[in-house]
Amino acid sequence: MAQARLQRHATGCGASAVVAGPPSGSGSGSVALSRVEPDPASGAGHDRRSSAERRSGGSPVPVSEQGNAPGAKGDAESRDAGSGDARSAEQAVVDLEGVHFRWRGSGPDVLVLDRLRVARGERLFIEGPSGSGKSTLLGLLAGVTVPRLGSVRVLGQSLEALDGPGRDHFRAHHIGYIFQMFNLIPYLSIIENVTLPCRFSVKRRERARRRSADLATEARRLLGHLDLADPELLARPVNELSVGQQQRVAAARALMGSPEILIADEPTSSLDADRRQAFVRLLFEECAEAGSTLIFVSHDASLEPLFDRTLRLAEVNAAGAAKPAG
Repeated sequence: MAQARLQRHATGCGASAVVAGPPSGSGSGSVALSRVEPDPASGAGHDRRSSAERRSGGSPVPVSEQGNAPGAKGDAESRDAGSGDARSAEQAVVDLEGVHFRWRGSGPDVLVLDRLRVARGERLFIEGPSGSGKSTLLGLLAGVTVPRLGSVRVLGQSLEALDGPGRDHFRAHHIGYIFQMFNLIPYLSIIENVTLPCRFSVKRRERARRRSADLATEARRLLGHLDLADPELLARPVNELSVGQQQRVAAARALMGSPEILIADEPTSSLDADRRQAFVRLLFEECAEAGSTLIFVSHDASLEPLFDRTLRLAEVNAAGAAKPAG
């Protein structure tokens, strides 16, 4: 019965809205699926990485390797290295250039971005008030929508070159997503919720099985790392979990199968202040182990110093006065 309901849900929502958002072309302005990064050359990113990390072309450099990082002429030049450097281009998991997007053909552009990049392994904090274009940008970066002008390349793939089903499959294979309201499926167990991405992506299923003997074991491993190892707790229905527990189940689901990119849309908004930083640090640890790039959207400025860089979307969106859902 649960399997049949899940299949009907997936059929109606494309490549599983609860795993990676609504189907491409759905036109939903409230979706959050993304990955982004301001080009250092734009001046919009507030870069808190070490000099060694900036010299590497954007990717965080392990402490043990910083002494061997390639040399540079100075921090100012390092910050300006994003747009033309071939090595930086190779390391970018997202490369967005000359993008213009509008919701209606005759309406104004609601998002205009010259150049944004996200480096492999980066932890990016995206900040912006309502209406600044966050949801619009995330939808573009996830391939839910496509720009009317410009290019969005993710992991080397131009998303605008794919049709809607192609973008849905790409998203299911490569992007993990933590929704603000978690979107756990109440008629599935905790383990079934966590393993759900592997029902929609052979690639993620294969990666999960390389890490553990089977999918359920991998789900328990992730849950254990997120402080949800108690067998009695795991036997509960998801709707009987606390908000913090549901959040960690949603994080484990997004991390299942080691997606290259993890997107978190306001994932701490329902948590008490003292639990927010602890959750973010757990997320960092799991992303580092999986080799995932983290794109984190939040209004909580107290979390910003934990990240490698901040993108203030209101400062880089040249659409300016446009009023999209954001």
